[in-house]
Amino acid sequence: MRAADHLRVRLDDLGYVTSVQDFSVGVFRAGVELDSTSGVAPDAPRAIPITLTAEGIATGALSYAGRAFEEDIRPERLNGRIAIIERGVTTFEEKVNRVADAGAVGAIIFNNVEGQFRGTLYTPSRIPTVSISQSDGHRLLALLEQAETEATVWVGTVPSPSRNVIADKRGTAGDGRTVIVGAHYDTVANTEGASDNGSGIATVLTLAEYVAGRDFPYDVRIILFGSEEIGLLGSNHYVANMSEEEIENTVAMLNFDALGSGTRLDTAGDPALTDRTHAIGFDLGMELGRFSEERWAGQGGASDHGPFRLAGILAQYITGGDKSRINSPADEIRHINPDLLGMATAIGIRLLDWLAEQN
Repeated sequence: MRAADHLRVRLDDLGYVTSVQDFSVGVFRAGVELDSTSGVAPDAPRAIPITLTAEGIATGALSYAGRAFEEDIRPERLNGRIAIIERGVTTFEEKVNRVADAGAVGAIIFNNVEGQFRGTLYTPSRIPTVSISQSDGHRLLALLEQAETEATVWVGTVPSPSRNVIADKRGTAGDGRTVIVGAHYDTVANTEGASDNGSGIATVLTLAEYVAGRDFPYDVRIILFGSEEIGLLGSNHYVANMSEEEIENTVAMLNFDALGSGTRLDTAGDPALTDRTHAIGFDLGMELGRFSEERWAGQGGASDHGPFRLAGILAQYITGGDKSRINSPADEIRHINPDLLGMATAIGIRLLDWLAEQN
C-alpha cells in the first residue's frame, strides 16, 4: 500500500485529480511456526509454498530426512511428523512422496545454496509442503541437535488488500471520451522488478508529466494497477466495475509492461493501433517487433491490456523484446536499457497526439 500511496502523491503533484480503487485479493501463502522443548521460542523461518502443494495445516515433531533418499528414511520414523529435507539430487516430487509414504504430515525443503527458492511439483502433493532458505534450514537442524522441536506448517489462500491508483485530467471536449494509459506497479517476491515493472511505471509517469502540460480533446485517465502478477487482478477488477457507457466512451487503452530489457520493443494489440504504433516507430527510426495475431490471442491475458480488449476496448501493449530476467532476482536496474524507456515514451506521446487528431 505504501507504493500506491507514493504513486498517488506523485500524480497529485502533477495536478491530476487522483483516487484509489480498493479491492481484496486472495494470496497463496505459507508459514512455519516452531515450538522447542528447550524453553526458548525459536524465530520462525520465512516460508514459500511449493507449487501444487496441498493446502492445510500440519503439526508434528520436526525430523530431519536428509535428501529423502530411501536410505534416509527408516520405517515409521516420520509417522505424524514434519519432515525437513535438503534440496538437491532428486526431484521435489520424489522427496515429498517418499516422506508422505513414510507417514510425514508436512514437509519443509531447505535450499542447498544461499537464499530462498520457489519449487514446483509435477502433481498435487498429499501433505502441505513449503520451501525455506539454506540458512534457515541449517538453523532448524541446529535446533534439533539441542532439543526436540515441534513445527506447524500451513499453506492456504489468505485475503490481502490491494488497490489501483487512478489519476484524471479532463479533456477540452467534455464529452466523456477517455484514453487510458496504464501500467502495473507490483512485482513478484525476491526481485527488484526493475524491468517488470519499474520500467513501465517510469514510462507512464513520464507520459503523465507530458499530458499534464497539454490539452487533449479527450479525458486522460492514468491507471497504475495493483496485483497484476497474481492474475491481472487490478485490471480485471477495474474493467468489471466499468459501466456500459464508460466502456463505450473509452477510446483506447495503452499498456506499458516490462519494456526495459533487450534492444527492441515489441507490440501487440488491435490492428489499427498496432499499425499506427509501427508507423510511429518507423518515423522515429525504431524497428519494433510484432506478435502474430495467433500469439496475441494466446497472450490475451498476459498483461493488463487483456481485460480491456476482452471488453471490446481498443488496446495496445508495448513491452520489451527480452524477458529472460523478469520474475527473477536478475531483474535488476543494471540490466535496464534506458533507450528503450525513451523509445516507449516517445511512442506513447505520438500515440496520444494521433488519438487526439482522430477524436
